Amino acid sequence: MTKVNHKRFDLNTKIDFIYYLRFLIVAVDKRLRGLKQHLNELKRDMERLGVAEYSQRKIPAYVYERHNDALQYAPGYLLNLIGDHSESAASYKKFREIAERRISRGADWSLPKLSDEIKDAIKRLNNARNWGLHVPESLINAQIESAREVYGIDARAEALTNPELIKVNFFTYFNSEWLLSLYHSEMSNYEEFRNVYQQMKRDYSSLVGSSVRIEPVHHDLRPFEDEILIPQTSFLMQNRKFKN
Repeated sequence: MTKVNHKRFDLNTKIDFIYYLRFLIVAVDKRLRGLKQHLNELKRDMERLGVAEYSQRKIPAYVYERHNDALQYAPGYLLNLIGDHSESAASYKKFREIAERRISRGADWSLPKLSDEIKDAIKRLNNARNWGLHVPESLINAQIESAREVYGIDARAEALTNPELIKVNFFTYFNSEWLLSLYHSEMSNYEEFRNVYQQMKRDYSSLVGSSVRIEPVHHDLRPFEDEILIPQTSFLMQNRKFKN
């Protein structure tokens, strides 16, 4: 009896591709809405604090840090949903690559060709995902170079002058440019995510033969026991401990 590898979702039939892309569209739609909500909240705080282009204001550190933390989750999740290329990850990049191989081998269905703009966007998001969703060692080298360029300090030598003491820097205020930079950066990401999302819906419409409609369904209460079963089961599958 062949043992099923639940870590992976096999893409073979047209129905497989439809269900896989449907899963991605639902996940991307929810995170895009969440990201837009966070950006609107950030914009309201910027207006309240009088933060504008070319303004030099001091803003409380907790304001920047709260928005920066809030804006980490949705973009990170979207980078994974679109650009992740690891073996058992679900992503649009993987979907397109596998689908295009199937089509080139004579599948009886097709997808719209990707524009250069969308191809470049997927590539950028893949690079951003690979750099941003782990802590790269290049940050250590960049810290050393920055200390040398900005302060004229040899950071390695400085660390050894009093090696038993480690200082951790905290700030009471941030320059308003930090908040502006965060807003512009995440707005740019939002637009790129949204453009790829539109392509995902065009692909889905092509697969099912009619225009896709996204209909938000609002519920009064999300039950815990039933819903928590999904990530718990996925964890077991990922660790090859799931038994059905």
